[in-house]
Order: sequence, then structure tokens, then C-alpha cells
Amino acid sequence: MSYLYTRAVVDRDLVPLLGKARWKKTGKGDEVLECCSCFRPDNNPSLVVWPSLPDGSGGNCVDQSTGEKFKVSDMYRVLGVPDPYFEGKEQALPVPPVDPKARMLWESAQPATSHFYADWKNVPLDGLRVAPNGELLIPQRDPRDGQIVGVERIEPRKPRDKDDKTKKQVNPRGGIFQIGSTDGEQPILISEGVSTGYALHRLTGWPVFVAFSAGQLAAMYQTVRYLHPGREIAVAPDYD
Repeated sequence: MSYLYTRAVVDRDLVPLLGKARWKKTGKGDEVLECCSCFRPDNNPSLVVWPSLPDGSGGNCVDQSTGEKFKVSDMYRVLGVPDPYFEGKEQALPVPPVDPKARMLWESAQPATSHFYADWKNVPLDGLRVAPNGELLIPQRDPRDGQIVGVERIEPRKPRDKDDKTKKQVNPRGGIFQIGSTDGEQPILISEGVSTGYALHRLTGWPVFVAFSAGQLAAMYQTVRYLHPGREIAVAPDYD
């Protein structure tokens, strides 16, 4: 990590936008920033940020409540602040990794005609598939060429209680799933989940990109900003 995100830079660019932000000393004598997370709704300071140090360390953060790890550059993307790393540079489109298992699973599936999740969450089945085991597959595509890089897998039956997991991910760092057309000048929304994305699209008529998890909201923001420079972008995480 380059020596970019120093305390002075973080104070200047990020602290004014963060809730309950304060610096504190660690046992090693270093300073870290504690603040409310910018990656999800958070009323308690659960995000710990390590600024860049001269030895090249730091420049990262962790959500102590969820255990998710991020880079300070992710905070810039989510908050919509110009990242000093890209000053004078052309920002490249993030390239999602490809999971061969996801492609094989997608190719073995059939176009979806019915699934409990579609009725339960009011999700259209257009463009979705059902695997041989009954799982509903939601594609994650490479934003450059539309190729499948991952899928979100939804169990064939409704969970019996709230602790049952409904979704599984083949490629948790997958590509994009777009709802609606980006033609025109409407704002673009980024949702955490698919059902939330369709609800937002029905409510606003605006295009929506699905991040699939809170941890991917920052990366999705970067992708959408690259694909549609100058467009207004709003992030809509799930409140759960």
C-alpha cells in the first residue's frame, strides 16, 4: 500500500463525512480512527481505520461488528470522494474474477419459469435460470462483455425460520446484475440485494445495479462510476 492515506489526508477527505469519528491510540502507539461504518447502516462506531504509514503498512479498515475487511480506497468510492490515488490517472474498470464452476452451473440450468423466491420477494424471472437441483440462479456478469463470472444461488424452498440461509454464492466477488436500462440521464442506484433492487426500480423507474452483499457495495460503486461517468449514483444498502 502506497503512503497516500495518511491521518492528515483521512482527516481532510473522510472524517467530515463519517459519523462519530474519533482517533485513538493503540497498544503499539499507532493511531487508528474509530467511526460508524460507511458500508452499511451503523449507529455505533464499529469501523476501525488504519491510516497509511511511512513503512507502507496501513491503508485498510475492518468492521468489528461483521468482521468484513476493506481498504481505505473503498471508503472513498462509497462516500463519492475523489481518491488521491487516481489523481492525474485514468481509473481502470475493475475486472471481476471468473469462477469456472459458476459458468458450468449456469450452462447446465434451464430458463426459470417458477420459483418460490419470485413469488415471495416479487422478483421477475426474466433472465434467471433454475439449476437441476431446483436452485434459482441469478447471474453475475463481466461488465466488459456480459460473460458469466459468478452466480447467486437461492435454495429451492422457502426457509423454515429466519436463521435458515436462503442464498449461496459461487463467486462472492462476482460481476454485475443490472435492472432496467441506463439510457438517459436518470440517477443510478446500487442495491445490496436483488429483491431490494427490483423494489427500488419499481418505486423510482431508475436503473439499479445489484452488489449482492454489503461488502461489495464499494466495488460496485467503482464499477458503476467507471461505466457511467458524470451520472448521479446512490447506494441503497439493506437495513438488516
